[in-house]
Amino acid sequence: MRIVAERLTYTYNAGSPFRTTALKGVTLTVEEGEFFGIIGHTGSGKSTFVQHLNGLLRLPSSLKRRKKRRKEGEEEPVLRVGEFDLSDRKTDFRALRKSVGMVFQYPEYQLFAESVKDDVAFGLKNFTKEKLSKEQIESAVRDALEIVGLDYREIKDKSPFDLSGGQKRRVAIAGVIVTRPEVLVLDEPAAGLDPVGKQEIMNLLHRLHKEWCKTVIIVSHDMDEIAENCTRVAVFADGAAKYVLPPHELFRKSEELRALGLDVPLTVLAFDVLSVPQAAANPPDRCYHCKRALFTRLMEAAGADEFPLVLDGCNASDDASDRPGMAALAELGVRSPLRECGLTKGDIRAAARKAGLPVWNKPSYACLATRIPTGTAITRDLLARVARGEAALMARGFSDFRLRLRGDGALLQVREEQMDMAREALPALGELLREDFASITLDSAPRYARET
Repeated sequence: MRIVAERLTYTYNAGSPFRTTALKGVTLTVEEGEFFGIIGHTGSGKSTFVQHLNGLLRLPSSLKRRKKRRKEGEEEPVLRVGEFDLSDRKTDFRALRKSVGMVFQYPEYQLFAESVKDDVAFGLKNFTKEKLSKEQIESAVRDALEIVGLDYREIKDKSPFDLSGGQKRRVAIAGVIVTRPEVLVLDEPAAGLDPVGKQEIMNLLHRLHKEWCKTVIIVSHDMDEIAENCTRVAVFADGAAKYVLPPHELFRKSEELRALGLDVPLTVLAFDVLSVPQAAANPPDRCYHCKRALFTRLMEAAGADEFPLVLDGCNASDDASDRPGMAALAELGVRSPLRECGLTKGDIRAAARKAGLPVWNKPSYACLATRIPTGTAITRDLLARVARGEAALMARGFSDFRLRLRGDGALLQVREEQMDMAREALPALGELLREDFASITLDSAPRYARET
């Protein structure tokens, strides 16, 4: 279904003192099969636009009573979604809503039925003209739940309010796609999710795009999300579509985007270091294998975006003889501008302080894998235990410390100025962290950061 909008205008509270024109002559086309993105700051008109696509908001010409006639010679707005002419009052909007599915921001808040299967079936029953049999409804609900990654048998009779946040969002999406819409529109689909959750939702949307819905349109303010996933992007500002371009062309207009209150994206790549056997085994040169795999992935992504150079943040205080990872960077051709310019950690802190940056004196924080003894295989459980322990220490006011695994216990290393504080807190820390560590031992030698 091809979507064509020409001169689309919409005013909220028309004819009242509170009238607000949200769309001002929007003109754009979304081709069938696209994974299309719409970005813009709050109030730019992007959500108002997509609510027109399945008739939640209507063109005046499609209403039974039209209050205002256009001036002679003034062209009517056009909005067509496939075979549906949304400017025509005779359009079957019920059929349109079956063909264009709309998922609102935080869709899990819209769940209402007593069971998951009833919630998912609601849209199917309401947007399908012909009466469906119980078996047809059950089959459609099963397919919708399974395509979003949920087990139908396990979840169908549960209350949607007893599910996890991620499950609720998937159920809500299933309730929209159960009619098998040709176009799926989602307003901020990854809102409120952590990076892993965002990646899972975007993977799901790509699966739906490939197997279920011909066209996917996402509305977002997240430039990274748009850059990584969309074939083309429409930039909304002041009620109009200012640009409609592929991401690699759009984000070259950095000055224009900043003038519209937007920014160029910072792409976040999901990478599981523990999937690299040589790194997970934790040999003495673990850092070499980790950096080699990680920066190979980064260089692939950089090449795909036509960036010829990859940089890292090593500085002149980093000793190459003590850091196997730096050998991997050299082999891959990764450049280290701070190191090449001879800037030490002290130099960088001084420059950051002079620039007024609040993190100028933030303690260094090395990779959590350094807390696990060489030769001990690194697992998610061990990393999680260390992370929980260090989070508890930070909450108690400790800084620039390390909590290193030692057998089934842990060794706490702190700076000299916090040694007395650590001695006093040690019994309480042992009790607080006893589920993760059999004992907590304080290293009698103070920890000194290398800041040369």
